[in-house]
Amino acid sequence: MRYLSLAFILLIFSGCGKQSEKGKVMSRSNFVNILVDIHTFDAIATDHSVSTYLGDLDSLTIYSSIMEKHHTNGESFKATMQWYSARPEKLSEVYDEVFGKITKLNQDISDQLKLFNQPGIPVIFQTTTSYVIKGDTAKYPEPFQVKLEGKGTYLVDIQMRLLVNDKSTNPRILAYFYKAENDISESERLSIADLPVNKSTFSRDFQIVAELKDNKYNYLKIIVPQVDNSNNNYEKDFQLSSLRVKRIPPPIKSEGEEQK
Repeated sequence: MRYLSLAFILLIFSGCGKQSEKGKVMSRSNFVNILVDIHTFDAIATDHSVSTYLGDLDSLTIYSSIMEKHHTNGESFKATMQWYSARPEKLSEVYDEVFGKITKLNQDISDQLKLFNQPGIPVIFQTTTSYVIKGDTAKYPEPFQVKLEGKGTYLVDIQMRLLVNDKSTNPRILAYFYKAENDISESERLSIADLPVNKSTFSRDFQIVAELKDNKYNYLKIIVPQVDNSNNNYEKDFQLSSLRVKRIPPPIKSEGEEQK
């Protein structure tokens, strides 16, 4: 049963034609990471309450973006899946690793969010207003700049809604740490999130957790939404209810432990 969705994905990528000679079997590690992303999406798409909450989910677009994220293509994925399908024992080993990673990922996220839900965790940044952006001449909010408080684990908590009437292309939430206040050089940035945003009639909460281990980064920038539209004159229908940032400082070093 757990391989059923993969048969559907292979059908999407292969159509009715024969396997392309361009399909190259990928490394096991890359294959595992792709399957983790695919099954994470499948878990969302098959949950009716969640998929309704997120709006329409375009499977082909999502799967294609997963391939792009891992610098591969549908033909390579298809060739790899067929190679492993002919070797059931190896495919079983792969899936043991996939579901082990998914289980650990879910547990890590749950543990991190529990930490931030404890009383006394300070909010270091919070929007003082809500935004309602509607119309073809309206402008999305300017990027939010947050002054960091040193090493630690940061939580970005966003409540927003991008409605179906919004004509933005590839809307997403972009967040990164950076060093200098002017934020000119991309090489000075440390990306922590590039999350797709589905258009929907419902509000949605986004939570981004990232650990900062380097005091060279002094700021956090959050762009919501980041879009690919070439000009600004298109219909926008966006609401940002709240955006806040929390920080948990790193553990206090024990005596005799090296300080960095």
